[in-house]
Amino acid sequence: MNSLASWILASLRAQGTGHAFMVPGYLLGPMLEVLAEAPDCRAIVCAHELGAAFAADGYARVSGTPGWCLAISAPGASNLLTGAIAARLDHQRVLYLVGDVPRNNAGRSAFQDGGEPGSRDLELFGVAVPIARRATSVLEAQDALQAALQGSRGGPPGPAFLSLPRDLQAQTCAAAPLTRVVPDPPAGLDDANLEGLVQRLAAGERLALWVGETTTGADFARDLLAFAERYTLPVATTMPAKGIFPEHHPLSLGCLGYGGTPRARAACTDPRTDSLLALGVDLNERNTLQWDQRLLVPGRICRVLPWPGAQAQPGVADFTACTSAVLRALAQAEAPLRRGIDARRRWLEELGAQPLQADLAPPPAALGLHPATLVATLRQALPRGSKLFVDAGLCRRAVGQWWTCQEPGELYTSPITAPMGWGLAASIGGQLAAPEARVVALAGDGSMLMHGLEIVTAVRYQVPVIWVINNNAALGTVWQRAPTPEAARLTLPPRLDWAAQAELCGAKGYRARTSEELASALFAALRARQPALIDVRGTLDFAPDDPLFGGTTHGQKAPG
Repeated sequence: MNSLASWILASLRAQGTGHAFMVPGYLLGPMLEVLAEAPDCRAIVCAHELGAAFAADGYARVSGTPGWCLAISAPGASNLLTGAIAARLDHQRVLYLVGDVPRNNAGRSAFQDGGEPGSRDLELFGVAVPIARRATSVLEAQDALQAALQGSRGGPPGPAFLSLPRDLQAQTCAAAPLTRVVPDPPAGLDDANLEGLVQRLAAGERLALWVGETTTGADFARDLLAFAERYTLPVATTMPAKGIFPEHHPLSLGCLGYGGTPRARAACTDPRTDSLLALGVDLNERNTLQWDQRLLVPGRICRVLPWPGAQAQPGVADFTACTSAVLRALAQAEAPLRRGIDARRRWLEELGAQPLQADLAPPPAALGLHPATLVATLRQALPRGSKLFVDAGLCRRAVGQWWTCQEPGELYTSPITAPMGWGLAASIGGQLAAPEARVVALAGDGSMLMHGLEIVTAVRYQVPVIWVINNNAALGTVWQRAPTPEAARLTLPPRLDWAAQAELCGAKGYRARTSEELASALFAALRARQPALIDVRGTLDFAPDDPLFGGTTHGQKAPG
């Protein structure tokens, strides 16, 4: 007999989803039964529901197929919320399937009731994700899954929530599984808007491209490279979009915004810059250098987004269209864009005086590794094709400058809310989505305190992810901004031996105090090809003008 649970599994397998991340519970009983017997979908039991949510997110980013996360209602559902909000803001397709109490117990104060008068899961997720449904029949469940996979009509991709009562999961379902559901593609730019965009871009000679996180995929990367080379256009990216344009290319300005490079800042805040074509850029605080008015000059930025409804900025001309289609259409406007090629070549020579990476005078090795040295060592030691998941913290800021991306799909981060511990669990999902790649998570010890036990998940399923921990005994970015020494002391947890913790959990544990020791530990972990953690002795001994903080003076010496 085919059940609704088996129909859901078959429908998700048709989307290419091959893993389900979960914390099991009684209210998921029928789903667990079909997953336990599924030959082509692997159930991954995580240490915590939020770890499962982050892992499903990482899986979706690397695989390009929907991530799938399962939990029970009430405490399980509420534990998923941070992951769901991050996935919505980062436009990731993740399905959160929550098992609820049987229908005849709903609304009667049953144990772990996710409805009224219980935890109100549907209401919570209704404001957290674009699509949230509670099914009470097989037909409602089928319609809800179709809607979840299709996504919001005309809107960005995003996560979905589906609540299924336990008894409904076991109900007979004779329908054929869903076939591959393809979300609606963004539209092209109509002739009138294309003409207006060309006129704006052709008004001056100093034109640069600024590429953001909603532009992904190898096809767009090829279109971008061809367009930039054809018209000699400098290219900056936001940090989450690093890799969409090769950073070793002569036209690369590096990263603009949080963790940005001196060259990108110089080019994009120069009053002589005429126009910035912003492709898929979220003009949020971090991408815009805290809304720097030298960047947000009225009339300078033309922004193309693949869907409507983005937060508008004064003086920014917004266009809604497929970014690849816009590049291909602009490429046909030969004369207006070719007029400034010679001027842009002279501009690029001038910009070449600005470094892609700031000069760094690292502290003595006895004090520990500077985050920039740590990131540069990773970049040099890891083989081409590796994937780096970057968590919140000081190292994420360093990645903007000192991790030079070679190709798309190399760097992953959750930039909008930066939830601590995201990279640790997301790297497990990413490794399962790309088993042949070498996957590394870079995080701080604060993130380990939150979700370090997900190393047990990696060990349980022998996922050969490598965690590199910047162990500076601090919540580094909070410490760096602390208003007083007394406040700074609140950001200093005890320094723990994370390598020993990893070994207790069955992973390989390594320790490093210098870049040479870090490189040696990385090579050993790569050869071992099993779960590993490298505990790197970090530092808080920063100069006031340390380039890690963008040349500002609010860094402080470590409190005694």
